[in-house]
Amino acid sequence: MCLGCVLACVAACGRNETLVREWRPEDHVPPPADPSTMDDRAAVPEPSETDEPPEASQARAAAALFRMSCAPCHGVEGHGDGPSRPPMARVQDFSDPAWQATRSNEVLAQVIFQGRGMMPGFGSQIQPEGIAALVMHVRSLSSAPPAPSQ
Repeated sequence: MCLGCVLACVAACGRNETLVREWRPEDHVPPPADPSTMDDRAAVPEPSETDEPPEASQARAAAALFRMSCAPCHGVEGHGDGPSRPPMARVQDFSDPAWQATRSNEVLAQVIFQGRGMMPGFGSQIQPEGIAALVMHVRSLSSAPPAPSQ
């Protein structure tokens, strides 16, 4: 990289700082069926304006979080076939009932939080509520009953 590019990057650092707030399931509310009914001031309807039960909204938001954070390696359906998985790495297939039966929710949450092997930890990026939602989403990828809690 040329010196001018480096200086431009350094000069740009620190500008346009944005405030970050905690992710909430309501952040992923679908737009109304008729976009013409949307007020120009509101790009997304308020959660109370939807007929969706909170559980469905949370499941949809957890799936979006999974697609963003986990699917690059684990694949959208959790088969371990994501496009960004490390070469030669064995990435877990979450749809495998035998694998699901041997992991408790607590173990799954701990691995998401701390990481394991080649998998990085997400504890500094995802709030505990998001980690719990990811655990439930991982469970939904298989028809196996969850392993007993420890």
